[in-house]
Amino acid sequence: MNKTTKAKYDMAEKMLKVNISLDEVALMTELPMETLKEIEKEIQKDGLVTRQDVKDVDLDSGYLI
Repeated sequence: MNKTTKAKYDMAEKMLKVNISLDEVALMTELPMETLKEIEKEIQKDGLVTRQDVKDVDLDSGYLI
């Protein structure tokens, strides 16, 4: 994998982590939809939190539930 391709994968991962749609990520990175779905599965498997996953905020202790 060359540096340009690696940068596209890194950018796609960062975009998906903040809940940008697959269509928008595909448009910006020029990566195939199948590849983006695999990256999204890896993110979900790792248990990383996206903005839509955050339901409650505990303001007293300063962390997200």
